[in-house]
Amino acid sequence: MKKIIKLSLFAIVILFGLSSCKKNNLVVDKSPIVAPPEAAEFLLTSFTKNYFVPSSGAAFNIPVGVTNVSSADRTIQFAYTSSTGAINGTHYNGPASITIKAGQATGTLSIAGVFSFYGAGRIDSLKVKITNGSIGAFKGKDSVVLVMQKYCDVVLADLTGDYTNTNEYTSAGVFSYGPYTTALANVVSTGTYTATADIQNIYDDGWNDIPCTLDWSDPANFKVNIALAATGKAYGGATATSVRTSSTKASTFSACDRSVTIYIDLVNATTGVATTSGYKVVLK
Repeated sequence: MKKIIKLSLFAIVILFGLSSCKKNNLVVDKSPIVAPPEAAEFLLTSFTKNYFVPSSGAAFNIPVGVTNVSSADRTIQFAYTSSTGAINGTHYNGPASITIKAGQATGTLSIAGVFSFYGAGRIDSLKVKITNGSIGAFKGKDSVVLVMQKYCDVVLADLTGDYTNTNEYTSAGVFSYGPYTTALANVVSTGTYTATADIQNIYDDGWNDIPCTLDWSDPANFKVNIALAATGKAYGGATATSVRTSSTKASTFSACDRSVTIYIDLVNATTGVATTSGYKVVLK
């Protein structure tokens, strides 16, 4: 009986030992840990950006990042191409590379447009691409396109006064009448990027002064708006005619060449129906 008990105890010890060995028999993967390849990218949410080149020469700053932090400085290189003919060193100044300092993961690429080379109407498309060989770049985040054009600060005093070369065009763009003199008078600031003014002698037919608003909060879209206003005249059988800016075409102004382009509707003041739509008046 004792022998049986001893054998049973021995069997339990063996089973327990086997169980213990199995539970602790872990498979260790001794393969070396491979770090992902280092890569650079532009840290942007949109890879097409408007750059309005100011007279101050202020640069356009683009954040650049790498995927890790290093104990050594790293150089990020760039290539520039322009389908519109913008030349580095002439129309803009862009460095061939930047350095991301040791211990940091981000840097800044600064591109400065040359204000004097951007005449009225010139718009350039500039593609900037990360070209590092040793540090790769994330596909889709390795390039950015800058749309570059001139930006002139709005100085209300410069907009005020006579526009001696005002001309009119039909809605189809055919020359209709001019030149003659109009004026912007009583130009008053109503905010950082807004103002009111009175347009004098628009249409060259003895109209009332026509109030308008100017809005340059969007650098790409300087706006002029005329709410429905009485002209003091009557056309097309109406007892009175009003004027407003047309909703079909945007009326704009330029601080660079001191011009105002307005698309107007002539409206029967009694019925509210437009008798003429999209008539173009250019004040210069």
